Amino acid sequence: MVDLTYWTIIRRMNALHEQDYVLIVGEQDTMPGTETALYQLSPRAELAIALSKINLDTFVRKAGYDRILGAIENFENWEQ
Repeated sequence: MVDLTYWTIIRRMNALHEQDYVLIVGEQDTMPGTETALYQLSPRAELAIALSKINLDTFVRKAGYDRILGAIENFENWEQ
């Protein structure tokens, strides 16, 4: 088991927020006079998770043309 301090977690969550992997969606009272942020995964994080689960070789070999063409269109135009 890893022993993480509160400040280590806060520092890491702030870094993930700055990199746009988590979004702050609210605040919650933790003790009288203090609040902490409530987080959720951003679409960027959800895409990273989905891509980490995909074997791209299998996708290229087995996906239907509609999915392949959609993927080509999305990846070719990602900078727009």
